[in-house]
Amino acid sequence: MASPTIRAGETGEVVVRVRNVRDLKGFEYRVKFDQSVLEVVDADPSRDGYQIQSAQVFSDRINVHEGDNHADNADGLVYHAQAIIAGEPVTTAYAHLGTIVFRAKSSQNSELTFVLERSNLLDKDVKVIPAEWRSARVVGDAHNIFVPLTFSEKD
Repeated sequence: MASPTIRAGETGEVVVRVRNVRDLKGFEYRVKFDQSVLEVVDADPSRDGYQIQSAQVFSDRINVHEGDNHADNADGLVYHAQAIIAGEPVTTAYAHLGTIVFRAKSSQNSELTFVLERSNLLDKDVKVIPAEWRSARVVGDAHNIFVPLTFSEKD
């Protein structure tokens, strides 16, 4: 699998997604990146701070709470959480849990890793759904190829 690649000054998207999940009622995740190499581009300049593009997994639900959506470029962390307040959970083969737009500050590599103790899928009983989390790497070089961060439910 190729690593995402962007040149200094360029931007690129990293998609966080889940595959093969049953009874998803909420999620939270933290993504760590090298702040000397990358910075998050604000997805909503009308709000204070830096936000990412919100998850679409619950877009057809009426009562959804976005518990967290911000990026800390000084510490190199992205925070995102959403939950269905009322209504049925989601069962899906593929779901979008957010898009992070990064700008490369230099032509160096940066690992993108989930902070596992703060990254969870939650079911209808607010219990953690066992999941395999896969991280990615952004390579500062010559092409724009993006490999998403993913996690999938463990059987």
